[in-house]
Parts: sequence; C-alpha cells; structure tokens
Amino acid sequence: VGSTIPISLFFYFHHEHPWLKEVKSISKQSPDTVIIHGQTNELDKFSIKIHLNTLSQQPVVRTLTDVFRLDTIHRDILTKLTSNSPKQPFFILADQTLKDSEPNTFFIQITLRQPVADEVFSFDIIYQSESSAREREQDLTGLYFNEELVRLQKQFDQRFETIFQLKTKQKMDETKINFARSTLSNLIGGISYFTGQSLVAKPGQQTPDQYFTTSLYTAVPSRSFFPRGFLWDEGFHNLLIARWNQNITIDILKHWFDMLNDNGWIPRVRIQCYNKDLGGRFIF
Repeated sequence: VGSTIPISLFFYFHHEHPWLKEVKSISKQSPDTVIIHGQTNELDKFSIKIHLNTLSQQPVVRTLTDVFRLDTIHRDILTKLTSNSPKQPFFILADQTLKDSEPNTFFIQITLRQPVADEVFSFDIIYQSESSAREREQDLTGLYFNEELVRLQKQFDQRFETIFQLKTKQKMDETKINFARSTLSNLIGGISYFTGQSLVAKPGQQTPDQYFTTSLYTAVPSRSFFPRGFLWDEGFHNLLIARWNQNITIDILKHWFDMLNDNGWIPRVRIQCYNKDLGGRFIF
C-alpha cells in the first residue's frame, strides 16, 4: 500500500445462525463502499455499509464470508489469511463470494500505509434496519451524523439534569456532573442481550450440567472486562436505570426472573454463549 509500514484493520459481524443474504463488495461504481445485506428473525432486514472517507490514498479492501463458531473465530480467521506479493508483503483475506451454505460471519479487512503527519484517514460503519432507512432522508454519517449527535447529546444532558438535578439541587460543579453523565451513559450503553446456555455444577459434582437455552436482557458490571450478566450487581445497576427509564428495568427484571429454575434458584452469573470451555471459575 506504499513504502511505509502497512496497517490492517479487521472488523467482523457474526450471528449464531445464518443471516447473510447478499454482499456487495468493492465495485467500479463505488470503489470506496462495501454494503452487506442481512436478515434475521430478531432484526428483520438490515444493512451494514462501510464507507471509506480517505482521499490521499486508496486502501486495499478485502472481504470474506464464511461459517464460524464465535469461540474460535479469532483462531480460525488466521487460517484464511494469505501472503501478498513480494512488493506488498502483508497478509490479506482472499475475496470470496457467498457459499451455497448460508454464512453467519462477514469479515472486512482494510489495509493502508501508515498515515503521515497531517494526513487524515477515516471511515464510517453504518448499521441500519430497513425500516429506519426508509424514515431517514440520508445515511447517518458525515455532517448529518455530527448534527444528530450534537442534538442527542443536548437532549441527554437536559434529561439527565431534569431527573437527577445535580446542578440545580445538588450544586455540583461541572467536572463532577460530567463524570456522573459518563457513568450513567456507560451503564445504559452496556445493557446487552444474550442468548445461549450455561454450565451449572452443584458442590462436589464432577461433570457440570448444561442449563436450558434461554435469553437474558441485562446490564453488565464492565463492558470491557466482565461483559456478562451478574445478578448481585443488577440490583445496584437498576437503582439508576429505573430512574432513567422504568420500562427498561421492568424488562431486565422479567428476564432475570425467567432464569428461575424449579428449585427457585437463579444463577448469580450468567454466561450466555456457544458451547465452549469456560474454565472452572465460570461454572456455577
């Protein structure tokens, strides 16, 4: 991609069940855009558009569609990389078309030379449902995205002050208020939807039992370090969430109560994922 060290960025979109219906890869009419179309029972029809905004260089873009297991996806993708020509010695994905068996994973690799000083490289990843796309006059990107972001940030700040009154009632300074806003925003943003099975073992039980397949809508203790449902923390989470939106709290409580087994027991930690070796500390 140039005389400087190349940099590759990888993104993947995965669903446990086949969902990719069509992939429009790099084309002559649109050399800076990749569009993926998909459909699932939960999400209905949707599209994911990756738009490159760079003007100073043309990145190498490769796409791959295949069937992967989520727990081995990082290992398996390494087997799909191949070395490029000696003039461009970096590893790339080989472009592929959809297979007869519907894939559940889409990869995109964007490789470019390392940007130099004052050089700007950016790209947008636009996810939208078919219904929302019909409602919008244009894609949620560029200047339109920035304007919407400013509008929603202002709306968030106003609602935050109306509910918690940290400025008008608590007389907090702006630094503390910004910290509180960020904390709540991170908590709300971490609310996730999981589906799958857990492994459950009683004291002294050598082989754990596989719990029934279920779904869970919950906040998480840490989006980066502990992105899973944790019953003990969920009560504290919802002291804040309920003040922000009671309907969200009601939905979360319903999902946790659905975890109740015939002995009246709810596992305190929920690991919802594909069948994988979770390790002893994650068997409950």
